[in-house]
Formats: sequence, structure tokens, C-alpha cells
Amino acid sequence: STGFRAPTLEQQYGIYGVTTLLPESNLSREIALQFQNGKSSGRISLFENTISDLITTNVASTSCTYGSYCYYNIDKVKIQGVSFSAKTRIQDLNFQSSIDLLNPLYDSGTNAGKQLSLRSKKAMHFSADKQFDNHRAGVELQYVGKRFDDAANTVELPSYVLINLWGKTVLGSEWSWVNRIDNLFNRKYRQYGCTYS
Repeated sequence: STGFRAPTLEQQYGIYGVTTLLPESNLSREIALQFQNGKSSGRISLFENTISDLITTNVASTSCTYGSYCYYNIDKVKIQGVSFSAKTRIQDLNFQSSIDLLNPLYDSGTNAGKQLSLRSKKAMHFSADKQFDNHRAGVELQYVGKRFDDAANTVELPSYVLINLWGKTVLGSEWSWVNRIDNLFNRKYRQYGCTYS
């Protein structure tokens, strides 16, 4: 499949915007195998995504309206990988899990062959939830592997694990009350830094 994404007004004219931002386009290939057996199902997919003029953001050498933290284009990247997902139901317990193994690379320029900044090669998600009358409660575990903050792959951001809790109460046919506690144990982590791209 092919895709196209034009920059938003915020990405062009917001405080971090750049008016010369180009639209991004991509070519995706995927093959998948999935199964279902009663209350259990699973899927494995192999994919490759080539993106031209990827729209991203980081501390850049060019300036924008607000300092130098700007949106900008990456000429060409290639993301290959395999994704596993599964879910099952045991009595009133639901379980879901997914694992993504990626190889996100710069595909042109001086950083060709290096890991795409802010993109992890490994990510995992696991969740379980249970029904209690008109209430449902769940727990989530999220793992994100190490990443690099810069295109040269010199500044490493460490991996992290987060545990989240959530609850949902049905109030009526059209209303529900949802509560979440993200990062239950107040784990310190960094999604990005301040390194020049």
C-alpha cells in the first residue's frame, strides 16, 4: 500500500512549526498469518515501510518560531520488523499481549544505516482485566527498549518499564466512568532528550 500525509497547520505555523515542511509519503509491504481458536486468537506479521520526507521533531540546527525545537523532514527511512500479538479469555479474565521487533534505519544521507532516532528496536505490551458486576478493572505493563536521541546514535536513552492501572464503571446505556493511574510506581524515564539532530 502507499500513503501520503500532509503537514498540519500546527506543524507549519505553530510555535514549533516550519513553513517549508514537506509532506511525507510511504510505501508499505506486509504479510501476516493469524489464527483463532474459540476465545483465543493470535497474529504474526512481517512488514517493511519505506518513508520519504518523514515528519518528526527534535532539537534541530535550524530555528523556528520558538527556539530551535522544530518539526523537520528526514529524507528517507526504512522500518522493517515483525510483530506478534495474542489475546485470550479465561472465564471473566481477558489477557492481551504484543511484541514488536523493529529495525528502524536512516536510508539515506550521512547517517544511512544507523538507527532512527527516538525509535526503539523492541517494544512489548501486556494487559489483563477482569469484570466485577458493572465494573471492569485492568493492569497494563509496557516495555520500551533503548533508543538514541540523535541521528548519529551517540546519545542513548535507556529502556523503561511502566505499569498502569485502570477501571471502568458503566453508569448507563450511553455513559461510563473511566479512571487511570499511569506509571503506578512513578518510574523516571525519558521519551526524548535535547540533542541536536
